[in-house]
Amino acid sequence: MKSILLIIIALNFVVPEISVSQEISVPVIYQLQIFNKILYSNRNFNSIDKNNIEICIIYQKKFRLSSELKSQVLSFIEENSSFKELGNKKINFNVLSIETEKTLDNFLESNKVDIIMVTPLRAVDIEQLAKITRKHKVLSFSFIPEYIESGLSVGIGSKAERPQILINLKASKEEGVDFSSQLLKLSRIIE
Repeated sequence: MKSILLIIIALNFVVPEISVSQEISVPVIYQLQIFNKILYSNRNFNSIDKNNIEICIIYQKKFRLSSELKSQVLSFIEENSSFKELGNKKINFNVLSIETEKTLDNFLESNKVDIIMVTPLRAVDIEQLAKITRKHKVLSFSFIPEYIESGLSVGIGSKAERPQILINLKASKEEGVDFSSQLLKLSRIIE
């Protein structure tokens, strides 16, 4: 019994991803509905000079929680036509399974993406993902609130059992987003 405890303690130091909780505090359906409203609060939204918004769902096919969340998102989108358009712009969804940060960087180099939605990830440095989104001026949204503190732009957490919008203001500005003051007043700002 002692040896099992020692192994668990040792793994927490050697492989910190195992011990990190990747908790989804607000159901995905509610997060997506709120996210849709957040997009309207980007004052730079209307300056996007094209008819389509490209959203890429970032997940890991070998990580069950990540894969299941991606499937929930795609099911919600399929069932809700209101999520296929934003204003006069059509929304297109892609998925990308990544194992390293470089996979995302290469994908963004060769594909025009406006927004990424990040599911729970293992063995991927979220701070590096954030640097990549800033480099490519891609708005980052995560279903995991802790990822906003690690440098992604927008997420939904909870406070007193109610959804709370989380905005990493520095990150969002570096990604080229300009949120309305009304949204910022309603949100918890991460500096």
